[in-house]
Amino acid sequence: MLRVTVRVAGVVLMPALLGAITITTTPGPAVVLGSGMSLVDSALLAGGLNPTGTITFELFNPGSVLIDTETVSVNGNGTYSTPTGFAPPGVGALTGTYEWTAAYSGDSNNSAASSPFGDEPEVVSPASPNLSTTPGAGVMPGGVLSDSAVLSGGYNPTGTITFQLFNPGSALVDTEIVSVSGNGTYSTPTGFVSTSPGAYQWQASYSGDGGNLAVGTPLGEEPEVVTPEPGSLAIAGLGLIVGLALWTKRGPHCGMNRQSSVPPRRDRGAPSS
Repeated sequence: MLRVTVRVAGVVLMPALLGAITITTTPGPAVVLGSGMSLVDSALLAGGLNPTGTITFELFNPGSVLIDTETVSVNGNGTYSTPTGFAPPGVGALTGTYEWTAAYSGDSNNSAASSPFGDEPEVVSPASPNLSTTPGAGVMPGGVLSDSAVLSGGYNPTGTITFQLFNPGSALVDTEIVSVSGNGTYSTPTGFVSTSPGAYQWQASYSGDGGNLAVGTPLGEEPEVVTPEPGSLAIAGLGLIVGLALWTKRGPHCGMNRQSSVPPRRDRGAPSS
């Protein structure tokens, strides 16, 4: 503790004490967008002589732009925190490393003190949305194959969802893109007109944006089957059954020329040889 004596013309007017005050700061934990958490800071004031005055907290975004200022009154040594903290805005470049600074104003008995810029980083991480998909119910040739996806858990998501369709031979046959504006359900804008039977596969992927990670569905989890028309199958099956029945009744040589075992007919009255 430093004693300061003020003299005027050799006469002591007043003694004053300046506390050797220190400020130690602790930023809040990392914040994930969409978690509802705010960026916060706290400062431990110690070594002061009945300190009064204020502590001012300032927050700078990843571009070093001042975006938040909060001030608290000091009443003695102790821990002081940001009154409200800073909630990331709904849109914009939000993720990255933010920086807090804290400054004690000082008073008549205590000197000012502050934390240097760069000593109090607090990281904001992107949200991790989910993407669940539901393919169409299946169609016959000529029907439209479709897909839908539910995006959830995103932080005011923007960007796009891309739907891709692969035919039974695993060749890409359709790509459709929709714009995203918030969490919700998104569907293929037009769908794909099927041309041949078999199991097709859909795949959906969300692009992500400045506040949300990208996410997609693996290939093989969204089958949509194109089945032949029932009428054509029934006719073919009936023809096969009839054919088998005739083969069984007449034998394997049905319809082929064979020599008859019945003797040839003789005309009545013809002399016998």
